[in-house]
Amino acid sequence: MIRVVYENRLGNNLFQYCFGRILAEELGLHLEAPHIEGFPNTCDLVEGLKLDDSQIETVGCCAELGGMNEESVDLKKIIEDPDSKRKAFLVSGFFQRYEHFSQYKDRIKKWLRQDEEKNFYDIGKDDLVVNIRLGDYVGIHYDEDVYYPRMKQTRRRGHLVDYSYYSDVIKISMPKRVFIVTEETENEIVKKLKGLIGDKCVVVSQSPVEDFKFIKMFNKICMSKSTFCWWAAFLSKAEEIYMPNTNWGVWSTDNTSLFVTDESRYKIIDCSNLLEDPIL
Repeated sequence: MIRVVYENRLGNNLFQYCFGRILAEELGLHLEAPHIEGFPNTCDLVEGLKLDDSQIETVGCCAELGGMNEESVDLKKIIEDPDSKRKAFLVSGFFQRYEHFSQYKDRIKKWLRQDEEKNFYDIGKDDLVVNIRLGDYVGIHYDEDVYYPRMKQTRRRGHLVDYSYYSDVIKISMPKRVFIVTEETENEIVKKLKGLIGDKCVVVSQSPVEDFKFIKMFNKICMSKSTFCWWAAFLSKAEEIYMPNTNWGVWSTDNTSLFVTDESRYKIIDCSNLLEDPIL
């Protein structure tokens, strides 16, 4: 049996579900995973062997047992271990490694299929969608001083991607229109980009599922540092996907675990010299 316990929000939940379903299908074990709103096939019955879970083995690191894991899970090793087919697993953690999922991408796209969104904006192939991840990113992880060469300053680091990344992608992609998807429409980065783009800019802020489906509609996608947007781009049919290579954390020179290296549509934009600050 595979039991999935969700932690955090939609992007991480999709990683957790897919990791658990891969294990279940590859090992022939029954899957217990709550339905994820907006993804009807996460209701699928994945039948297999049901085992006594009195000695369930944790894969990842459930919040109840200590919080975020350090990406040390070896999916291939678990699947190839003959004893795994006789075990019960609890799957919970932050499985942000593309290598876990790359060979299963065709299956994953069926599991996470969604009903198509209506194209109210008459979106064309030359329109660009920009996702600006704000919310808790504005205040978290400012826990270490980092020297920024471009600014010649030492400052606290954060998760936000610099305005210049977004403006550079807009210049490179040469869009007809730019749609900004964000949860905070009055943020300084959003206002600054609206000023840059002018009347060809449309700001959209809906429910998470609606925003997710909206991003997927585009042929050109500009990502932020967000697992939410990572999944929307990955599941889309976009021909151009711009991803930031930042100076720390996931999607940096030191941690390229979510870089999609086997698809030419991904364009990695170097932001390692940019100041990650919501205002400057």
